[in-house]
Order: sequence, then structure tokens, then C-alpha cells
Amino acid sequence: MSGAECIFPSIYSSNHGYLMEECKKVENAGFHTLHVDIQDGVCSSEISFGMKLVKLLRENSRMEFDIHVMLYELESYLDRLKGLQNVRAVTFHPQSLRFPTRAAGKIHGMGYRVGLAFALHDPVEQYGFMEKMVSSVLVCTASVDGLGNLYNPWSESYIRRVRAVFPTQDIVVDGNINAENINAVRKAGATHFVMGREIFETPDLYGKIRELEDILQI
Repeated sequence: MSGAECIFPSIYSSNHGYLMEECKKVENAGFHTLHVDIQDGVCSSEISFGMKLVKLLRENSRMEFDIHVMLYELESYLDRLKGLQNVRAVTFHPQSLRFPTRAAGKIHGMGYRVGLAFALHDPVEQYGFMEKMVSSVLVCTASVDGLGNLYNPWSESYIRRVRAVFPTQDIVVDGNINAENINAVRKAGATHFVMGREIFETPDLYGKIRELEDILQI
């Protein structure tokens, strides 16, 4: 697996004034998957993209979308995703729902794979009963700390906990992942890496891809 396959650029960290150009930039660099956050500012600390913009991105990109939803009224919103093409998975935070298996079933019913997302304080072991419904688990490796949402090294032990509960699923890490910590989370068990600032703020994107591939030895 190449870096362009296991690294998911996060469009939320791009320059929103040139959103389509930023999308095309990572697509032309060979990336296969674009990470798209849909967040409402209630279930999350920030407001990102609504479906109108997500559909516009979909119309202008050949990459598959890895969708991470952070929404207070999640189940009432899921229907708006129906029909969106070339989606890797729809990932949600089960602890925010009374009936997470119902949301997972709804996502499956739309033809999408299901992902679960956890912050570092979440009791992942409580959701082992959903193992057969889930294709991937996203670990939020940075906490909302008001200090730049920096990477938390405790993520590495948490990833190992996730692997014990979800032994065959992909583990996606998201939260200030960069060249300094990507190998540590890989060794802990992460298989895919959401990267925002590290990708969109580099002056040499192709050089950055080579650097990350050298670190990951792929």
C-alpha cells in the first residue's frame, strides 16, 4: 500500500477560499481518498461543510470520500447522504446516540460501510458488540484543548485498546498526524492516516509524500 492509498488528506484543513483547487491538488498528487468532515458545531467544536458543498465536491472529484459525521441530530441527517457515490465509509460517534446499532443499520441500508469514531476518553470496550457491523474505527488523536488541538501521545495506548476490541477492522487516526508521530501510531496499530495541515500547508507536496512513505517504509 502506497502513501497515497493509506493517507487521507482532510479537506477541512485546506484553504477554503480555493476549495476545488485544493481538492484537485491532492487528487492530482495521486491520493485515492479524501477525508470529509461534516460537523455542526454542537456535537463538535467547529462548523464545517453541509451537504450542498459535499455534493459539489463529489461532482468535481474522482477520489473516494471517507465521511466523518459529527452531528447532534445524526439519524435525521443520514438520509441526506443517500445516493452519494464512491464513499469509502460513513463514520459516526456511537456514544452520542441512544441506539448506535440503528444508525449503523441505516448506513448499511444506504449501501455504505460503517465506521465508528472515538475520542481518547471514550470507553471503546463498550462497543465490542458492534464488531460485525463495522469496517473501520477512527481514533481522534488530538483533544479539543483550545491550544491548537495538538497530538496526544496517549493515543498510542488507546489505539492498542481499539485493536483488542476490533481485531480485523481498519484503524484510522485523525488529529494532528504528521511526520513526527505517524510511525508511532502505525506501530500501535493504525492502518490509515488522516492528515490535514501536514498535507495542505506543505510547500512541496510530492516531497512530503516521499518523506511519509520513507517513514512508513512503503
